[in-house]
Amino acid sequence: MTRHPGISFLLVVSLLSSALSQTPVKPPQQTPDDDVVRITTNLVQVDVTVTDKDGRPVTGLTPDDFEIREEGKLQQITDLSFIGAAAPKAVSPAEKPANKGETRNAPAPPPIPLRAEQISRTVAVLVDDEFMSFPSVGLVGDSLKKFVAEQIEPNDLVGIFRTARSNTLLQQFTVDRKQLALAVQKLRWLPGQNNAVDIFASARGDDTETDLEKEGLVERASAEDISGMGRERAEYFDTFYIRRRLIVALRFLINDMRKLPGRKAIVIFSDGLGITPETQRPLRLLADYANRSGIIIHTIDARALVNPDFIGPGESPTEQQRDSLRQARAGVLFQSRGGLAYLAEQTGGLLTVDSNDIGKGLRRALEEQKGYYLIAYRPSEESFKGGVRQFRNLEVRVKREGLRVRTRKGFVGVTDDVLNVPERPRTGDSELYAALVAPIPSVDVPLRLTPITGQDAKGNSFLRVLLHIDGQNITFNEDANGWKRMSLDVAGVTIGSNGRVVNEFTRTHTVRVGPDTVPFVQQNGLIYSTDVPVKNPGAYQFRVVVRDANSKKFGTAGQFLEIPDLRKKELTLSGIVLTEASEDGKADLPPGVPVEAALSPVQFSSNPAVRRFSPGSKLAYAHLIYNARAAGSTRKPQLTTQVRLFRDGKEVVAGPELVFDPGEQKNSDRLSNEGVVNLSPTAESGDYSLQIVVKDNAAGKSPRVATQWIDFEVVE
Repeated sequence: MTRHPGISFLLVVSLLSSALSQTPVKPPQQTPDDDVVRITTNLVQVDVTVTDKDGRPVTGLTPDDFEIREEGKLQQITDLSFIGAAAPKAVSPAEKPANKGETRNAPAPPPIPLRAEQISRTVAVLVDDEFMSFPSVGLVGDSLKKFVAEQIEPNDLVGIFRTARSNTLLQQFTVDRKQLALAVQKLRWLPGQNNAVDIFASARGDDTETDLEKEGLVERASAEDISGMGRERAEYFDTFYIRRRLIVALRFLINDMRKLPGRKAIVIFSDGLGITPETQRPLRLLADYANRSGIIIHTIDARALVNPDFIGPGESPTEQQRDSLRQARAGVLFQSRGGLAYLAEQTGGLLTVDSNDIGKGLRRALEEQKGYYLIAYRPSEESFKGGVRQFRNLEVRVKREGLRVRTRKGFVGVTDDVLNVPERPRTGDSELYAALVAPIPSVDVPLRLTPITGQDAKGNSFLRVLLHIDGQNITFNEDANGWKRMSLDVAGVTIGSNGRVVNEFTRTHTVRVGPDTVPFVQQNGLIYSTDVPVKNPGAYQFRVVVRDANSKKFGTAGQFLEIPDLRKKELTLSGIVLTEASEDGKADLPPGVPVEAALSPVQFSSNPAVRRFSPGSKLAYAHLIYNARAAGSTRKPQLTTQVRLFRDGKEVVAGPELVFDPGEQKNSDRLSNEGVVNLSPTAESGDYSLQIVVKDNAAGKSPRVATQWIDFEVVE
């Protein structure tokens, strides 16, 4: 462990609550390198799924196996490639769990923070609960619980969104099953919404909505006189007159997902979406926008198996009226599925109807992401003459018998350049908050977030946030006397489980350093520390954004966390502090610091905010155990603790269950636990997680289990 006590580091901090910077800049973007769908004057590239009769992806096809036609005209294929989703990393014999007695009831492993190149499948589930009946909400909730618990694989990036009431697009895509389970838990039937009760009362063509413009879910093209490319862009994206929230929410979800790399899928659960004069054109443009963004849309009728022939006891049609009544109902049911069928068909997705197993559509959507072909050809001048109002039909055929092909049905006659929407100029705080609520994190300034949660001795909840700011992309300006100056804008927000902001802060920190210190800061980075008030226990999302005021580069980070409610007397663990062991083998909670001293240089890489260790290091951890049962005549807790290590999501070490010795600690409601983990001298470099498992084995009571985890990195 190397320390640098002599580093000259002078902080001159300026705190501003607003008006950080008034220079309009372009918000950060993440442009994927492997665009799935491209439409330019020189290239049309589309993705194609080919499966056998059992629905399995087919590999090994060549350009000679395909035919592609635009408006019926055969096109010459200029390029073809097969893209397969990355399979989960196999576990080598050396990585298998050390504990042979591991059971199926072992605690779930910690989630793995994924880098872009590690993402296997990206799936967004959009629940149209604004127009959903009570039984449908129940069916969807049951399907999503199973989906989160059993069907998500380690490298899947998933988001669960809703259309009713709160803007749940504030949720980010995640690999954290706890966060996804909470999103499912919040799915409830809401009395007072425009829920469908009698599906035969209307074909859904008269859906009404509250003023969406006031909620920020709709936008309108500028009224100023525009022409050419700008006019086509405005016409393409205008959603002002759309009153159906599902269409508007889908439009914004596609816009956010298009920044993710690779092929993506959106799965819609809905009680129906009809094609009406209002929805016809928006649906066509939505399908095209999804196609250009590499997104397949799968749609599922959440009403499950519907019997339009059923005549209830409260109805009394005559014999002559029954047939016409049944036919009318069948027609209404068919029309109510028109929009769902259209979105699936036009984007190469699947429509699931008349099945009480509505989760089947979700499973099929996941299978679709496992592999696909990219086919490219050169378009003619005719492809783009008609602009936004022209649709060019595509047809792809596989010559081999017994194979099934699904793909996009065409594209609107404009190039991608026309639809590259100029980002709206943002200034000051609005720029930071736009980055905070974006579903896709920004990585121009890499951040590592460590939220430490718990309760102090007085029972007050606390959230201490440690943030490691990578110094490589931070810029310094010249200052007086040869010194260097940097300025960082920092904003944080805590979001409750209802999607509302609980608290927030915005600050500017100006730092002056000696010229000899700049390389050290750039190499090792900075630590930002702050305490965030949390009055009530519950589930939260904490997000933070850092902007380099000189370069205008952003970094964002966020984490789902739970503030325990100790009044429920449930066994609970605080957050873990992890650092390199000191001479006494302890790891103490980093102290709180005043706002004006929140920023400091990284002086050793095993700092609790950085957590980079060398092979052979000794890791010290510390945390609190809440609400252990006092048992027996000694009134001492009967706890066992276990340490598990994971590398890239795979368990590499499972330590033995050790009996916890409270020592001199008398209060079983709040116990301190600490220990040391020795890394192997041959430990491979990579991303690791340390998980603590605590069991309460009080006599005569069923065991209770609580877990907590923290990630770290091993470097050579």
